[in-house]
Amino acid sequence: MTNYEPVAENKYELTILAKVKENPESSDYKTVEEYPLTITVAQEEGPNNDTSLKGLANNNTTWANMTNYTIDNNAQKITVTFKFGYNGPTLSSSTPLASGDFAATAADAGATVAVTAPTEADSIAEVTVTADSGSTAIYDLYYEYEAAFESFTIPGQTGETEFVYNGKTGNQININVPYGYDLNKVVPTFTLVDGIENLFVYGVTRPLLSPR
Repeated sequence: MTNYEPVAENKYELTILAKVKENPESSDYKTVEEYPLTITVAQEEGPNNDTSLKGLANNNTTWANMTNYTIDNNAQKITVTFKFGYNGPTLSSSTPLASGDFAATAADAGATVAVTAPTEADSIAEVTVTADSGSTAIYDLYYEYEAAFESFTIPGQTGETEFVYNGKTGNQININVPYGYDLNKVVPTFTLVDGIENLFVYGVTRPLLSPR
């Protein structure tokens, strides 16, 4: 085997020589084959720079009433959809949002997650991912809620019906009617989404209306 020689950065080359004796009684050898051997030495890895989110934490009761979610690592936006009639968790919930509710892609490489108060309108919280290198990415967390109605109209309304779904409270149906409209005998026509069978009024034990 020859001495190694550097041929490039972190790359070295040497030659392995295959020799045989001139004769069984001799101590002299002759080279019959040569095998070039190139050795590349890996560079030391620097700190990981991955600030992306892999997803929401698995097997977490925080997301028990979630139906789906999306994470846009480019726009740094998290959108979580909940079942109709359920509130999403906030920083002030009895079980508040916490760093353990989110999973960083490079958690095994030292990336950490922090959850803080929002700065964007309608955002629930800010989720900050800090990579091992110190780089950070701030994600805005938003909630959406499944609809209760596929449609809802009343006779003589003007324009389209507006639906607002905002968790367990704050849901609204907004309809415009002409001036002088008689509100005493309004009979709506509506279609409920799958899984909702009837509508009730608070304090009334029987359904207010059946789907039409």
